[in-house]
Amino acid sequence: MSSWFDRFVKTWANTGVSTDPSDAQANAGFSFLGAAPPSVELFNAMFKWNDQKDTYLYNQMASVFAWGGQTASETNPNTLRDAIIAKQRIVLTADTILYVDVAGNDTTGNGSIGNPWRTIQYAYNYVLNWLDLANHWVVIQLKSPGVYAACDFQVAIGNGAIHLTGDKLNPKLYIIRNVNGAAVGVQQGVVLHLSGIAIEATGLSAPQIGDPGGWGLIVVRAGLCFIDAVAFGNCTLSQMIAAEGGVIWPMKKNATIIVYGNPLTAGHAVAHSQNAGNVVLVSMVATFEGARAGVFVTATVAGVVQCYDFTYTGNITGKKWTIWANGVLNGGGQSASLPGTLAGEISTGGQVI
Repeated sequence: MSSWFDRFVKTWANTGVSTDPSDAQANAGFSFLGAAPPSVELFNAMFKWNDQKDTYLYNQMASVFAWGGQTASETNPNTLRDAIIAKQRIVLTADTILYVDVAGNDTTGNGSIGNPWRTIQYAYNYVLNWLDLANHWVVIQLKSPGVYAACDFQVAIGNGAIHLTGDKLNPKLYIIRNVNGAAVGVQQGVVLHLSGIAIEATGLSAPQIGDPGGWGLIVVRAGLCFIDAVAFGNCTLSQMIAAEGGVIWPMKKNATIIVYGNPLTAGHAVAHSQNAGNVVLVSMVATFEGARAGVFVTATVAGVVQCYDFTYTGNITGKKWTIWANGVLNGGGQSASLPGTLAGEISTGGQVI
């Protein structure tokens, strides 16, 4: 390293004697000295001032270097530029895959297949903070089978779409689990495509607002979630719920779901809609594994479940539906053929059509 580069944070005459010139002398420069040579003290002060100013500016740049993950270099004239670019939003020019893995790291990872992050939440936050999707897809790919932490997609991306996926042929191997709350949350206008994963969640059986209820997939406040090849395991409450204008929708015709777990409290359903939520199970194909207990669908407080042209294997040991408080089940005239060993129940303004 050159001496001049090394002295960016060092001051001339830091152990010598210096005498600061007055403002008038500094403004006039050396002309005020006439023919006499300037004193050593004045020279020291002048160069000390220059070094102090350089140090101030260098420290400003050094903070930007560190912020952008760069190291100052004597031979690289682009370090400051690279640091700034590193902290700008990246405008995508093509669809992008970001990787999350059970063995990944949110601190040292970068989302590549060779250096994935650990949590879905970190990947989503990265997209939210640093990417301009420019009408492209971002795929958050779960790299390996295992159990992943819960995630909440709470702010809309705007000009693109996110697809969270594991393995559509083996969704039960890629589990998103929460032991004290919802497993996957979609809200505030977020559009999420969900496939190839399993969902499990536990929590309070009768949560109030803000409490950690054990919903599997919860879509609220105008969130929209498209699903295909999603497996639903044990959940304290319903495996999926739409509320407050949230919508759950099949990703395509003949989209599939697997139900391999029970709601862990009596009376709750595989699919539940309330407060103007909408769960659409039209033209879906479901597999119910084992002896599933409980209600198939419930709707309340202007919630709507649409379920017709629905085919399934296996069954649920319990009611086909419970519809109350102005909830609606749109069965397309096929409600009697829905899963369940007991007839449905309607009360207090509920409708089945």
